Amino acid sequence: MGNIEEITLLQEIQEEVREIRQVSGFDAEVRALNTLSQNLAQELNNIAKEAKKENLIKEKRLLQVHLKQALMYQEVYVDKDGKIVSYGDVYMQGLSQNNTGSGRTHLGSFTRVALPSDIEFVEVFGGHTTFYALPKEGNFLYVWGANVEGCAGAGHTQVIPMPVRVEMPARVVKICCGTSEVDSKQSAVALLENG
Repeated sequence: MGNIEEITLLQEIQEEVREIRQVSGFDAEVRALNTLSQNLAQELNNIAKEAKKENLIKEKRLLQVHLKQALMYQEVYVDKDGKIVSYGDVYMQGLSQNNTGSGRTHLGSFTRVALPSDIEFVEVFGGHTTFYALPKEGNFLYVWGANVEGCAGAGHTQVIPMPVRVEMPARVVKICCGTSEVDSKQSAVALLENG
């Protein structure tokens, strides 16, 4: 840790100690110490993650993409044996100016898609305006785009410029998207693992 981070951490601890002294009772002390230990554990985990990444090799893993004229990849960090240790950001190239639903252009170069960097994504599905990122594990999807008539499954019909998590009753196996080029309407059907 740098000196500034150590000073900041020390100030936070001193502030929590002051709060403990002001509040009477053992419960307040336990809560404060639990909070402090959780904060320290999170900070140590972040430091360990960064230190671990310094010894890894960053590579690109092409995703299975079911989009018209688009490519996507996810950064991965591999060890010296080539085994994937952690997952990174997802990037997208292609599509036209308005069919991401947020007005972003992906034509000339790869741009980052705001998907969580600690989840492995295996496939990305999409039609004309709305997109669905399928994680390797878990009963959820990440969706974004125009969301015309609520086709993203997020429970509303508003545009979703940044990917949001949509919980599902079971793991999604496949998604099929249909699009009308005339009126930009899209439909989607998700096949769940339980049928």
